[in-house]
Amino acid sequence: MFTLAATPAVAAKRKGGLLVKYILLSLLVASAGAMAVFAGHASGSPEVPAGVSSGRSAPPFWLLMTREGPSPRGSHAVAWDAARGRIVLFGGDGMMDGRVESLGDTWEWDGSTWHRAATTGPSPRESHAMTYDITRARTVLFGGETETSGDDFVSLGDTWEWDGTQWHHVASAGPQSRQGHAMVYDAARGVTVLFGGSADDDGDDVVLGDTWTWNGSQWQQAHVSGPAARVLHAMAYDSLRQRVVLYGGWSGSVPLGDTWEWDGAQWQQVSLAGPSVRALHAMTYDSTRGVTVLFGGAGVPAGAFTLLEDTWEWDGTQWTQVGTIAAPSPRGRPAMAFDGARARTLLFGGFTAVEFIHGFESFARDTWEFGTREPVFPPEIAETLLGQRALPVLERFLLGDRNADRIWDAADLLPPVR
Repeated sequence: MFTLAATPAVAAKRKGGLLVKYILLSLLVASAGAMAVFAGHASGSPEVPAGVSSGRSAPPFWLLMTREGPSPRGSHAVAWDAARGRIVLFGGDGMMDGRVESLGDTWEWDGSTWHRAATTGPSPRESHAMTYDITRARTVLFGGETETSGDDFVSLGDTWEWDGTQWHHVASAGPQSRQGHAMVYDAARGVTVLFGGSADDDGDDVVLGDTWTWNGSQWQQAHVSGPAARVLHAMAYDSLRQRVVLYGGWSGSVPLGDTWEWDGAQWQQVSLAGPSVRALHAMTYDSTRGVTVLFGGAGVPAGAFTLLEDTWEWDGTQWTQVGTIAAPSPRGRPAMAFDGARARTLLFGGFTAVEFIHGFESFARDTWEFGTREPVFPPEIAETLLGQRALPVLERFLLGDRNADRIWDAADLLPPVR
């Protein structure tokens, strides 16, 4: 619920159908937890204009920011550089000259626009992992796989760090070469934590279940029991409870649906209930709201392999599915990171068709943000807005057409994000 304190000149414009349309839009967005900012320019950090207030926080929602930036891709990695206030993206795989190839470019997101930051650094790769070491102000990258000749791939075991200007190769020794692992920074203990993945063994893939830590100078294996070996799982670091959270993955034969936490000394299974079994999903920790956010992936909800588009949150005790009016399309292997400066989770790209199992043929290049923010409706341009594309979709939604939201996203209503 929110109130509008319009000037007399603005109030005079709100007559008849316009006022009704304005109220319908306000009610829909407030109840669904969506946000629309209509101020002539869509920025990454929109300001709430004078005269618009709210009595409570809106539930979280997805907002499509742009379809421009890095080329379409999946199996890339992102991390939030807290010192510089940037989301860093590296690599992945995408279509080039009619075939799928590994990528080796570095991009940064400043909250409104992607900028290409480097073309040199680690070799082109996909299914690597990245995280940000806040103590040393470095983005850490490990492993992945790259195409060699024909359709052959080789796993990698090198460690790189990005300082905001250039990449540095910092280690070749450490965990076994692998791809599809997960990695987060444990701020309480000052180390990067890596778990699992898949390694080559004379041409066969071996699924791993080992735990490693990186202190900035060397890797050390933690010889502990824990989750079953897996690949294509996801992890996030819960800074409030000082726990690494792990969910799902692929055992080598079936998708998994278990939740584990690492306290720096041991793994503990904490839940079997929650999202459906899956792999290829993405997770990050929203430090503003104190929840781990999970999106998408691929599972077998009806007995057939299916790409997913659901959003879940873990509060340390239970998983809760988040209902949103709009969301990214079903996909596997997107990348997500929480932007602490703007209090939003960013998601980029992924595979958007089941055909990716057989050839990685369909990739996304859309950028989404997820979080909470008050609905903002500057009255001065309500008439322009509501006389255009929003109202027919809103009317259909209010009349019971729940498919209406599938064709309504922020890109339809907002000026283009550049």
